[in-house]
Amino acid sequence: YARSAGLHCPARYVRIHDGAHNNELHDRFNRTLELTTTPTAFRIPIDAIRAAPVGRTMDIGDISQVSLFRVDARQGAVIFIDSLCLAPTSAQ
Repeated sequence: YARSAGLHCPARYVRIHDGAHNNELHDRFNRTLELTTTPTAFRIPIDAIRAAPVGRTMDIGDISQVSLFRVDARQGAVIFIDSLCLAPTSAQ
């Protein structure tokens, strides 16, 4: 679950890449998330992460970075993350 400490937040982004990532935008998983002050569960299918890089399959066993960020950072913005986990497809 994730939520914003203040009012509705502009888009936040999640970025996931593996050890073979070449620092190109198309070689990683990217998704936009809309956060509000209400706790929200975000579920991302592992197959979507695996298939994200163009021209190759992401190595789920070699995930090297998971980032949650915003581009237009404003003063005082806070994001609360309650939990983050990889779960089997049946848990979705």
